[in-house]
Amino acid sequence: MNPELKRNILIELTSQRLLAMPVILGLIFAVAWVTEDAAGVITTSEIVFWLLVFLWGTRKAAGAFDSELANNTWDSQRLSALSAGQIFTGKLFGNTSFVLYGALISILVNATARLELYATWLDRPQSIPLRTVVLGPGDIVWSTAHDLLSAFLGLVVAMFVAVVLMARTRSSKGISVTFCQVFAIGVAGVFADRLGSFVNTVSGRALTQDAASFAMANWYGMATPVVWFVIASLVVYLLWAVLGTVRQLRSVLQFRGYRWAWALFVLFVGVYLAGFDTLYQRAPTFNNSAFVFLTVIWATATLFTYLAVLTETKSLQGYRSYVAALRRFRVTEIFEFQPFWLTSLMLVAIALVVNLAVGQVQAGVRNEFDPELAELFHIGASSIDLKIFLVVASLFLVRDCLLVMTLNFGRRRRRADLAALVYLAALYVIVPLLVRGLDLDQTILMKFFLPQVDGGLAASAWPVVLEVAGLTVVMVLRWRAVRQPLAADAA
Repeated sequence: MNPELKRNILIELTSQRLLAMPVILGLIFAVAWVTEDAAGVITTSEIVFWLLVFLWGTRKAAGAFDSELANNTWDSQRLSALSAGQIFTGKLFGNTSFVLYGALISILVNATARLELYATWLDRPQSIPLRTVVLGPGDIVWSTAHDLLSAFLGLVVAMFVAVVLMARTRSSKGISVTFCQVFAIGVAGVFADRLGSFVNTVSGRALTQDAASFAMANWYGMATPVVWFVIASLVVYLLWAVLGTVRQLRSVLQFRGYRWAWALFVLFVGVYLAGFDTLYQRAPTFNNSAFVFLTVIWATATLFTYLAVLTETKSLQGYRSYVAALRRFRVTEIFEFQPFWLTSLMLVAIALVVNLAVGQVQAGVRNEFDPELAELFHIGASSIDLKIFLVVASLFLVRDCLLVMTLNFGRRRRRADLAALVYLAALYVIVPLLVRGLDLDQTILMKFFLPQVDGGLAASAWPVVLEVAGLTVVMVLRWRAVRQPLAADAA
């Protein structure tokens, strides 16, 4: 048996806890039963389940690594014979075993109460209030699977964020468990809750009680029942979360590995989002599926580039190794040390070039945008305007990445990423609002702060090209100042 899993289970599942959890939950559910019958038990068990998983479980999952740092035991665990997979499974299922024990009881009680309500509805339908949602056996299975997958997704996401934060910290003060919780709730809870409603919205039909007659999700021309599509999506994203956590943990443990998973994940998300037929139905004037598909890939890669460049650990030694690998053209070392943000940026460039080559847009693209956004970015009715916007927006992305790296290559780079985030907020929000307030938004000045489509590619791009050139020079100068190994890199 996994020693890490066994150790955590023995700590969490004591005989007193094994007895206390069902007794306390039983009393809670008994109160709900005597007050509101089966409907009350269903509601109460759902609330208890989500409280256990997201308020307690995510904290336990992230706290598994925080306690190692706080107790100064992480270094000894790194030197042990445990693999990244063993540490991951041992902490995921071991450190949260007591929480999962209670969550399992709650989900079983919920399913049982729903079956009881369904049986009552079959026997005496008039006794069920009209506002009460009655699910059949098939719906109960799908609902239970949805809740369990959402719960595990939240736990894994909390662990992933904890590992990322652990890679960035160099102190024994630990990591922000609360931040891991909030991120996990935002990603897993909102994602799982909104995925089904999003698919139903784009499909234009509402759900019914019978799982066999659920609305159909049109994805790449394939009509699939929404329940199947949602469950399959949760399974796939859960597997991606597990893979990302294990690989990030391998990096923290300093195992050698190649960074192929990040590129595949970015491409997968882009392809996944580009598959909904509603994108092509809502953009009839584009009249080219290739353009819409590649634009979604470009937008996805852009988003992940920002995410990576602001959250990835900026190790000077790692960048020195990467530059050395480029100079010697050692392909294996390039794939080992290449930053995640640079990989995403390359995908942005590839999607942009291919889109410019094969994508075609009919006139009238302005009608597909919010009027205020179209006015803000000066997107006109010409078919070439949107392509110019993609080029200029990509240049702004390059500028922002250079800004982040320039700050991280400084001698005092302790909070460089936070400073970069503040500067970007000023460049994209505060200064443009000030320019618009002074009625200067129709001048060249605005082109330095927001992508503008005005007067062709050269007229639209030259301000940001100047910014890119200036930041490149500053970044190179700073890199030359810190490229030689120091006695101890500044944190």
